[in-house]
This record gives sequence, structure tokens and C-alpha cells, in this order.
Amino acid sequence: MDPSTDSTAEAIKNALDALNNTNSGVNSNIEMPECNTATQQKLDFQTQQNRQLQAEQQWKMMQDQQLQAEQPWKMMQDQQLQAEQQWKMMQDQQKQFLQYLHEKRITIPQLQQQQNSQQVP
Repeated sequence: MDPSTDSTAEAIKNALDALNNTNSGVNSNIEMPECNTATQQKLDFQTQQNRQLQAEQQWKMMQDQQLQAEQPWKMMQDQQLQAEQQWKMMQDQQKQFLQYLHEKRITIPQLQQQQNSQQVP
């Protein structure tokens, strides 16, 4: 083998050993050639990109969970609004009916008497 290839391979092996030792808590100072420094910087950049992507994915998951939690709340609000609208419609109908009775000068006892007379025994 070419001696420069041997030294590059040895430097890479030393760098990997250093990373493994660093990960296991052993502090090791090994000087790396510039090509390995550039490779390490690229790996560090890729690692940072992966961390950022994971953080963005977690953020999106949290937003999705919040949206799912808000959906039942929104449905309940919509149902309440519909119930309030129906209540208002019933009040308006009652008001219109009472106004009709007033205009026709029909009293409630007269209305009751009329209903009783229409019932079939």
C-alpha cells in the first residue's frame, strides 16, 4: 500500500477510536489531519440538521395533538351556538303567536276553550 494511504487510514481509525472513546466518557486528544476535520465538520453539520428535523417533527406532532384536542371543543361550541339559535327561533315564534292572539283579540282562556271543544271524546 501507498504510505500516504496508510497514514490516512490510520488517521481515520484514530478519529473513530477518539469518537468512540469520547462517547464512552474517555477523553482523548488526537490530532486529525485537515481532511478529517472537514469530514467531522460535515458530520457535525448533518447531525445538527437531523436534530433540527427531529425538533420540527416533534413541534408538528404537538401542533397536530393540539388541533385534535381543539376539535371536540369546537364541535361543542358549534352545538351550543345551534342550540342558542333554536332557542331564539322558538322565542320569536312564541312572540309572533302572542302578537297574533293580541291582534285577533283572542285570550288564552278562549284559546283553551276552543282547543277543548275541538278534541274528539
